[in-house]
Formats: sequence, structure tokens, C-alpha cells
Amino acid sequence: MIPTLAVGAIGMATMGPVGAVAVLNSDLGTGIRMAAPLAMLSSLSVCAHKGILVKDGRALENMSAIDTVLFDKTGTLTHERPEVGRITAMSGLSRERVLQLAAAAERKFHHPIALAILTGPRS
Repeated sequence: MIPTLAVGAIGMATMGPVGAVAVLNSDLGTGIRMAAPLAMLSSLSVCAHKGILVKDGRALENMSAIDTVLFDKTGTLTHERPEVGRITAMSGLSRERVLQLAAAAERKFHHPIALAILTGPRS
């Protein structure tokens, strides 16, 4: 570090602030210290753009050791938004009437389940 600062001071004296910054940025240790955090941030950014939620960087670091993945049925694997898949009508009501009544009850709400009811069943 001290040799880098000494050469940076010489760069400052001969070429000004631009020379000093160029010398400090060319320090071999700086690249290594910057590469790992930048790579992690880049990986988290790519995941976020693809809709993948990563709890923290350690999860990505530990992925190479994973050989088995298990999923339960509590919503671990879901679509981006809920949908009405099927309507079962009872008591003499039609499916359309059940959907109409449910949509009337949910029309003032904007939570994901209300929006799914208002959109109607998937085709």
C-alpha cells in the first residue's frame, strides 16, 4: 500500500490529480478487492431482473454444494399472480352467478386474490 501511495504522489506531482487517480486505480490489490463484491451485486441484479428472489449473497455462494431440491405445496412454486382456476357452484347457482357475486364483494379491493376474482377464471 505504501509503495502505491508513493507512486501516486509522484503521479500527482507530475501529471496532477488524474495521474494520481490512475496510479491508485492500477493497484493490483484494488481489482481483487473490488471484483468479488461487484460480481455478487451483478449476480443479484440478474436474478432480480429474471424474477428470482435471492435472500442474500450466501445463498448464491452455497448453490454449488446443492444436489437435491425439495418443494412443499404451501405456495413455494406459484405463478407471479393468483388466478381463478375453477368455480364450483352449489345450491342451484350457476358458475357465472357465483363469480358475479364474488366479484361484487371484491370490487373495491386491490389485493392479489381480489384482482384474480375480478379478472375471472383462466381459459
